Amino acid sequence: MIELLDGIYGFTGMIVGRVYAIRDPDGLTLIDSGLARSAGRIVKQVEAAGFKANDIKRIVITHAHVDHGGGAHALNALTGAAIMVSAAEADVMRGAAEQPRPTHHRINVLPSQFFKPSPVARELHDGDVIDDVLGGLTVVATPGHTLGHLSFWSPQRRVLFTGDVLLHTLGMRFPLPMVTISRAMCGESVKTRIAPLKPDALLFGHGPPILSGAAARIDTFIASRGL
Repeated sequence: MIELLDGIYGFTGMIVGRVYAIRDPDGLTLIDSGLARSAGRIVKQVEAAGFKANDIKRIVITHAHVDHGGGAHALNALTGAAIMVSAAEADVMRGAAEQPRPTHHRINVLPSQFFKPSPVARELHDGDVIDDVLGGLTVVATPGHTLGHLSFWSPQRRVLFTGDVLLHTLGMRFPLPMVTISRAMCGESVKTRIAPLKPDALLFGHGPPILSGAAARIDTFIASRGL
């Protein structure tokens, strides 16, 4: 677990995707949970950094795909942390619904049956604020990769956790079509929901973070895509 910004950590050696931890006076908040088999690795890194497993107080999920929410059940069992997810995807996390798949692909490459049903403590909506995190972490609806996809914005720190609406692998790009409901919708979310925030730092679901000067990078990306 590496401190990327003051009180914001990234986990190392994840099988796929990125998981972040935020330190606040009441404990730790995870942004996403990785795959189910990443749970033990996450707890070990938390403990190696001087925290206890039960210091993890909440797990905030950007979207209910297995590489982001698949570890929530195991982490909840290990730590008792409260799971928070978009109201639109809460039943997927609970095991009561399937994640809608892209209509242009017949095979659901991230099927919800890989989830163990997870107890959802709070259903999140656009504009909600998670008060105890970074002085107030704002929920930003960023549909496209999934219909209920969320990003999380800290106005106080000017840090945005993007989830998978925008990736940073070999430069900024949209997620792969085979796992994305609508890349056009991703573009609209980036242009109308993310760019106006003018974030200083972007912490992606895939790819290395941008820790300063992120707003200009977003503007350049938007211009390059003709959005």
